[in-house]
Amino acid sequence: MSARDFARTFAAFFAATVVLTGCDRAEDTPEAPPAPETPAAPEAPHLRWEPIASGEGSALMLLDQADNQVFHMACLSAPARMTVNVPGFTVIGSEERLTLGVDNEAFGLVADTLAEGLGVRAEAAIDPMLLDRLPRTEDISALYGTQQAGPYEAPDAETLANFVTACRDIAAGGQGA
Repeated sequence: MSARDFARTFAAFFAATVVLTGCDRAEDTPEAPPAPETPAAPEAPHLRWEPIASGEGSALMLLDQADNQVFHMACLSAPARMTVNVPGFTVIGSEERLTLGVDNEAFGLVADTLAEGLGVRAEAAIDPMLLDRLPRTEDISALYGTQQAGPYEAPDAETLANFVTACRDIAAGGQGA
């Protein structure tokens, strides 16, 4: 048998094998298993914003269903400053920056690593750019080291507008209440 005859015979057997095995392929293919059910998303905790005003300033406090404080943001007078308190955070002695997230914009505050009490407290001068952004925000969050709070749905427009007005008044030297 010549090399040419061998090549033709081999090609014929190879083609026949491909055709015959290709025909049976549909029957041999097992059905794909059904897709697993997607678990329902966990129910979001019931949170609510409470505005607070006093002679010291104006605040927005986020409370859970049991009235525990989850997040606290305030504009305080004497001296004028903004504070953020996140009770769920743990103080990190070497971490002095808490970042307040307003939608996709970040605003830095200085964390008080020696403060007494629950969580992390931070403060900064009242930032006019933050006050400009707050009335349009959809969510608020905080980041401290690797700890994150939120994003939380922002308060309603009227609550935010009242808070921003009070903060602007405090920044201008008033009491804000």
